[in-house]
Amino acid sequence: MQKLLYILLFSSMPLFAQKVIINEHSATAWSRDEVISGTVENFPAKSLSLTFNGKVIPLNVIQGTTFSKAVKLGEGLNTIFVKASDGKDRNIISDTIRLTLGYKLRPEVYAYAEVSGKRVTLKSELLNNPDSAKLSYFWGEDTTNPLRGTLSFSSGESAGLSIPEDAPRGEYYYNFTVVSSDGDTVHARTYVTADSLGITPFNIKTGHASWIDKAVIYEITPYLFVPDGKFKDITEKIPELADFGITAIWLQPINATHNGGQGYDVMDYFALRNDLGTEADFRDLVRTAHSHGIKVLMDFMANHASIFHPYAEDSKKYREKSHYWNFFQRQRSPEGTPFREKENTDDGIFWYYFWDQLPNLNYNDPEVQTWMLEAMKYWIEKFDIDGYRFDAVWGVNARCPGFARKMRLALKSIKPEILLLAEDRAVWGSVFDCRFDLAFDWAEPVEWLSRWVWQTSFPDGGSETIFNSSSSDKSLMLRQSLTNYGKGYSPKAKILRFLENNDTYHFINDHTLSQTKMAAALEFSLNGVPLIYTGQETGMKGHAYDGENFFLRSRPISAKDEAGLYSFYKKLISIRKSLPALYSDNYEEVKVSPEGENIFAFRRWNGHQNVFTVLNMDDSPASADLSVPVDKLQLDPAKTYYLTDMLSGRKFQAGMEELKNLRIPMDPQSARILLLSDTLLTLRNNYGRNFSSGN
Repeated sequence: MQKLLYILLFSSMPLFAQKVIINEHSATAWSRDEVISGTVENFPAKSLSLTFNGKVIPLNVIQGTTFSKAVKLGEGLNTIFVKASDGKDRNIISDTIRLTLGYKLRPEVYAYAEVSGKRVTLKSELLNNPDSAKLSYFWGEDTTNPLRGTLSFSSGESAGLSIPEDAPRGEYYYNFTVVSSDGDTVHARTYVTADSLGITPFNIKTGHASWIDKAVIYEITPYLFVPDGKFKDITEKIPELADFGITAIWLQPINATHNGGQGYDVMDYFALRNDLGTEADFRDLVRTAHSHGIKVLMDFMANHASIFHPYAEDSKKYREKSHYWNFFQRQRSPEGTPFREKENTDDGIFWYYFWDQLPNLNYNDPEVQTWMLEAMKYWIEKFDIDGYRFDAVWGVNARCPGFARKMRLALKSIKPEILLLAEDRAVWGSVFDCRFDLAFDWAEPVEWLSRWVWQTSFPDGGSETIFNSSSSDKSLMLRQSLTNYGKGYSPKAKILRFLENNDTYHFINDHTLSQTKMAAALEFSLNGVPLIYTGQETGMKGHAYDGENFFLRSRPISAKDEAGLYSFYKKLISIRKSLPALYSDNYEEVKVSPEGENIFAFRRWNGHQNVFTVLNMDDSPASADLSVPVDKLQLDPAKTYYLTDMLSGRKFQAGMEELKNLRIPMDPQSARILLLSDTLLTLRNNYGRNFSSGN
């Protein structure tokens, strides 16, 4: 009877599909550790086996019909299928799934320096050796170091270093190379700084290269730079940008995009937009920029991908069974998290912020973190770029605050001198807490996400700021903006200062020429790093979203200028780069009268160099009585001192006592940048002629 029942049962099974179903689908995986699970349907399985890259692995059946097995993926393509057997002569086999590991299996290393007195030792740490390969180690010094021949010995993992006391000051970079027995090569890098204080090792958690302090960043929208802009068009104008004084260019998104335009809907983090040119074109752009002393920053879309990204499409198709389901945020962040998200009403399975078709990534998934880190490392290692501006990283910081620390260590291990620029508030100390080097000049409150500190409101079709405000006390408004409303900034904070960027109206659109020049002088004399957005230097009007082209291939950038701003900005850049006080972090407000109106002054200093900026934000001329803090400056009462206006060449002469209340005449809506010295300076303008001693 039992045999008969078995025959009847077995003979009835063809009425139903007999299947071995693997829950996973073919995908690119960003973790070696994967779990293969599935079910057996309508088949009396006595045994199961998983074939993984040709190797047969027995499986245990769970509750008669389900199975699960952890596997460790190898490099490249991994093939997997499951076979079920009834113990006699019948077998059924699942479809084959293919999991491609998205990154190359390489050792991970970290290089650093230790200093004891005059002795410097370069050391390394092996963080990961995936296949336990035999490794060889090599140290080398950078060809750009101020002095060559400083490495004194090497013993594989470590090296000795000797920099003579009379060696040129500056940063000395050392490269650590690891070669595995199978030929894979990885690099790490560190540096030490030699100055009047001795030798200081780079601190990967908090340090940054000196070029960042001195940077003048120029933001470029590539496709609008000239009509139908290409990488080659930017490369063509690199010499002009270098002559202008730019030290770094920030390229808006150049990754493959779905909709084009400004390109924040990334489709492939490892590919370039084909409408901008080839990889060879981009590599030539970077090399040309470097040869002219200009760093290259890429815009990286850290918070979100396009809704049309293949991973998003796959997750829409297979839902929870998609390998990428957890790559995207699937539920709203808890109460109390800044920047609450909204659910997309079209598909109902993604969460966004205030834009459409840009779903948030889920950084609580380790695969997403690996995916993003590999993409970030890719452009540094393959094209030698100099850093990133991280788009909407305020969202990542809010949802997964620990990721930025991990990112910093991973990227600065490869190239410690890169710039990590956060599109997040510089007023928040957490942004700089072992995370980013530089952040946006944004203010509170949280619900006003991108509130520029000098902005007072966002009317439709315009921009209202402190400088075009009708307020009778602009000095108070400016004081509040520069002090985070009295709360101050974190001592770690470094601020990206700007008048405009790709999300704002061009400044001169809603300000007079004199207001524009005054605000620009403020931007370039404050602590932080100044930004110029393409067209700002030529007085362009409108908004970047309008899609108007900036320049022409056949004409220089300066030819577009009709307001005299190009030469003015060039002068500001020259002043900033020539005065260490202006690229230090030191800042303090200085007493100036009449108080409580539209006169404002502050001091910047570095060592014995002191620079005073005085603003008259009023529509009428004024006399500003500047109180130089002579007690802090340890001035000599027997000397005569000069305050030289670096913008106009006007000189103000005074003794130490007179400096305590020195009258400075100010034109309406104007600025003076005054260098204090005990010698008479002769300044030259951008064309080599002496300044007049006029206003």
